Amino acid sequence: MHWTRGTFVIDRRPSYRFQVAGNRYTPVADTNSEYYAPERRLSLVFLHGTNLFKECFEPIIELLFQKYPTIHSDSGENLILEEAWSIECPNHGESAILNAEDIRRESTGPWSFREYGDAAYTFWKARPGGHDLSRKKIVLVGYSDGGVIIPFLTHMEPKINIHSIILGDPIMGPRCPDLYMCRKIMSDICICRQDVWPSREHAKQYFSNHGVTKTWSPEAIDLFVRYALVDHPARSLPAPFTCRGVTLACSREHQSSIHISVAQDPDLYELMAAMYASKTPVHFLYVDRPDPPAAEPRIGLLPKTLSCKGFRPTTAHPVRGGHTFFQSEPEHSTELLVQALRHDGSSMTSNAVARL
Repeated sequence: MHWTRGTFVIDRRPSYRFQVAGNRYTPVADTNSEYYAPERRLSLVFLHGTNLFKECFEPIIELLFQKYPTIHSDSGENLILEEAWSIECPNHGESAILNAEDIRRESTGPWSFREYGDAAYTFWKARPGGHDLSRKKIVLVGYSDGGVIIPFLTHMEPKINIHSIILGDPIMGPRCPDLYMCRKIMSDICICRQDVWPSREHAKQYFSNHGVTKTWSPEAIDLFVRYALVDHPARSLPAPFTCRGVTLACSREHQSSIHISVAQDPDLYELMAAMYASKTPVHFLYVDRPDPPAAEPRIGLLPKTLSCKGFRPTTAHPVRGGHTFFQSEPEHSTELLVQALRHDGSSMTSNAVARL
């Protein structure tokens, strides 16, 4: 490994109702980052998609620290990857175990995608482990629904200082039939998917041969089996009701309701337009050839995300590997992130969609 990892848990109850966990990754190799001015040291903050977890970016972080400890920007500056953070949604991954009692007590109904935004903001402002993120040159990397929450993060008060934003195929847009149909399909898939396996070994075999996940890298599947699954709660029941298997950390019901909450949100598109219109550079990575069954509404939605009320992201680029390109194409994904980081800062305020 080219990194070391530390985990921090923020507990602001009752002002925020759940505990929030995040990982900090630092390179093992000495980059002499202390010799570089603070404005040339980058801190990446990753936000994961629905049904994932804070460790899902580790293959990308490994490649970044291994191959790109120093990034030569288009403006001629050398930028240093000083650290990477990954913040977890409270009902995902290990956080689902950490918050199990509070989730049962506080969130018995639908789960809104906005909850992740509140959690990330709470973590950000709390100086985890004494690290003041407000003093860092932060690049937000939001994958899927981790990208959907970023327009809300940029408008929370007091404002957080963001150097630039990279959106990894977030499925968002105005409240319209295309968005609703796309999210409804995803919601239906979530509620119908298998969510119990006799063991982690059985689950690994299932994900290695099933649907979208069979295209993932072996490391991505291993991480999913380790962190996206938890012991089935029925383990504690008396016989004959005991279940010794594993289940999804984020329940099917919560996953399903997250998708519907995005389709029904009244503010997302306005905040998205304001984000594009701001001076913060926004780099958009998107799937231009979506896979079925949501291909048709996604194609209809794409123009509305690449041009939002007359505003556009700073750069935009199609990706290969489908919506789960972070899991299926880690090398390609890393290269796209680095290209965004290299982009000349002097030209980042342009609203024209450019090719990376």
